[in-house]
Amino acid sequence: MLYGRRFVAALIGSLPCGEKNWSFEAASKLILCKSCGTKFDYTDSNVQYKINQHIKTTKHEDNLKLSQSSQVGRYQFISDSFNTGSSNPFFQDITKALISANIPLNALSNPKFRGLLEKYGKQTVPCELTLRKNYVSNISQVIRENIIQQVQNKDIYLIVDETLDVAGQYIVAILVGILDGEFDKQPYLFELIEVAVTNPAMITQTVNSVMNQLYGANANYEH
Repeated sequence: MLYGRRFVAALIGSLPCGEKNWSFEAASKLILCKSCGTKFDYTDSNVQYKINQHIKTTKHEDNLKLSQSSQVGRYQFISDSFNTGSSNPFFQDITKALISANIPLNALSNPKFRGLLEKYGKQTVPCELTLRKNYVSNISQVIRENIIQQVQNKDIYLIVDETLDVAGQYIVAILVGILDGEFDKQPYLFELIEVAVTNPAMITQTVNSVMNQLYGANANYEH
């Protein structure tokens, strides 16, 4: 473990912005990119390669710039407004619109797109980090509750998919569908989880967690 800590310290020190943007979670053995919230398993033999690939992504570059400028300008104003627990209907609506249209939130960092929204919306457009921090979670919870209502007292099926995102982070996606004899309906994306590893135990744990959300901890189901 001593060697591991030295390796992590040396790795973080060699990365752009060093400890200002990177940290190590000893308990979970994960290296965290503070700007993006992306985590990397430091025991992975390819961890340095995955981090280097993450650093090259547009998402990381944009988030890092926003993080570095968060103390000045409009982003400071937006951040301050949410520290008071306030809610902005325009920010909520724009989050819903982008998610519904399958448009990445980092599209807001595009000057032309941002300028268009501000020109005709006549309001300050929030940055991606503001929406992720204050709105995405709440909207996701509402969507989950709607899905739970849709599947109550119905037979369902689950689709479980394991993949890697562009940053090399392990992702488990779980889709829920209704078994009603009609196969023209698309299943719902119910959960998208970052995990340190993908193995049978982790998949079982994730599926059980989803079933508990759908039917409660005391529900009886076959799998």
